[in-house]
Amino acid sequence: MPDSSRYLTEEAKAKEKKVMIIFGSVVALVILIFGVLVFLQSKNTTSIVAEEKLISGYVTYQNGMINRLPEDKKNILQFSTTWCIYCTQIEKDIKANQSKIPENMNILKVDMEKGDGIALAKKYKIQGPPMFVQVDAQQNEITQFQVLTLDDIIKSVK
Repeated sequence: MPDSSRYLTEEAKAKEKKVMIIFGSVVALVILIFGVLVFLQSKNTTSIVAEEKLISGYVTYQNGMINRLPEDKKNILQFSTTWCIYCTQIEKDIKANQSKIPENMNILKVDMEKGDGIALAKKYKIQGPPMFVQVDAQQNEITQFQVLTLDDIIKSVK
């Protein structure tokens, strides 16, 4: 007959080993979750900072930007599409001459066939690209114009 005290000791050791494995796994999981949360928090903070800097100069519109237009700048919405030849020409001219964009002006390139761009095109009654709409920080239209160069954009802004 086997020694029952020795059998219990082996059983107790096995249980202790299982408990330690489970405990170690739980601690590792908690550390992993904490690390992920810290990473996500730092990423969100970076995104917020980056979003604030996005609306400066010439930028591609991202959903929600219309709600963060700076009060102290002349905000120009450039309505365009991927298939518009003139839109491509204007974009090349703007990018080549970006340094000419006045400090107090932002140009936001809005794809009128995607995301918020669809609703914005309807709101400002855009018939087709390319079309520029100057708006204030509260999204009120100031003026609309059609031009083909950055110089003409600058001259058309009120």
